[in-house]
Amino acid sequence: MDSLIKTCHENTTVPKYTVGGFASGGLLDTIASIRAGFRPVWGTEICHRKRTLWHKLTGTQDLGDTLQVDWSNQTVPDCLISGMPCTDYSSSGSRTGEDGDTGHLYVDQCESIIKIRPPTFCLEMVANVVNVHEGSALRKVIHKLKPYYRMKVQIVPTQTHGDASNRTRLFVIGLDKKRIPLSAYKYVSDLLGSDHAPSARSIAEPDE
Repeated sequence: MDSLIKTCHENTTVPKYTVGGFASGGLLDTIASIRAGFRPVWGTEICHRKRTLWHKLTGTQDLGDTLQVDWSNQTVPDCLISGMPCTDYSSSGSRTGEDGDTGHLYVDQCESIIKIRPPTFCLEMVANVVNVHEGSALRKVIHKLKPYYRMKVQIVPTQTHGDASNRTRLFVIGLDKKRIPLSAYKYVSDLLGSDHAPSARSIAEPDE
């Protein structure tokens, strides 16, 4: 973690692609972005402890509630990443979708994305979103963003991309219609290869 903090806090004048994060949570997507060479410029989160974690790691401001931010005064990142709460779409959760406590955020975030207009975005959700209310929330997200972005929708087995669990996630990748051709994006279906999937050994810590 110390090396990541150092990466974020030093050489801030060196040109890098930038990233902003909705619902930053435990910062897994943010850490992946930093390791890929992006510089975080802001995050959003309502949990105080997670907001503190964002600031400690990135040295940048956490803006609080995504839906309450005045986006006209914020930096437009090169890429926006989002992982809104998934409980209401999870097969092990309420499966109430937009009718649940937080499920509406998946659709409501589109208004903020349209105000910010980042060149690219990556929206993450549990794959079961396609089954809840027959995929109604996902269709709304596509409908709201379609006037501005070309989109790719893909269900990804996380194990093929380095995660030691066997979960699946649905990603919506958006490319601004006026700035980026769809051909600029290519999905890598099996990053590690089936013979190199992570196991418990991949994440185990040695005994003291």
